[in-house]
Formats: sequence, structure tokens, C-alpha cells
Amino acid sequence: FLTVLRAEVAIASQGDPAAIEADLRAGIAAFESYGSPPNRARAEADLGRWLLHQGRTDEAEHLFDAATVAYAALGAPRWAAELAPVTADDRAPT
Repeated sequence: FLTVLRAEVAIASQGDPAAIEADLRAGIAAFESYGSPPNRARAEADLGRWLLHQGRTDEAEHLFDAATVAYAALGAPRWAAELAPVTADDRAPT
């Protein structure tokens, strides 16, 4: 949890991109290892959003897909609904 929180603070303060990505990926791995699908999915969505802002759409889409599948398995339509506008806006052609 701490690595994800640290990444969120770094994102807000425009911190080091390498550290942000490393912290979010570490958080995802920790939540996977710990067995916390809700937190893993939320961290995947956070990393996906950040990657989109970095112009790394293909990587972000993979994470959004994983988070969406997890939200469906968890019966968490509200979380999926929160993610839907982000993915729709960022996937739309410009």
C-alpha cells in the first residue's frame, strides 16, 4: 500500500517518472502476492491512467482491461463505471 501511496504523491507533485512507475508496479505485485484483488485492480487502474498521460496507450489499455475484468469478478460496477470515462476519453481518436 505504501508504494502506491508514494506514487500518488509523486504523480501529484510531478515526481520522477521512473520512480512513479516502479512504485505502482511494486504495489500491483504486492497486492497480487498478498491476495487483494480490489487493491490490485485499483493500482492497475492508477498505473493505466498515469501511462496514458505518458503517451503509453498500449500498455495502459492492458492495465485497464485487467482492472475491468477484476471489477466485474468482484461485483464492483461502480469502480468499473469510474474507469469507463477515462478509457473512453483517452481511446477516442483526436
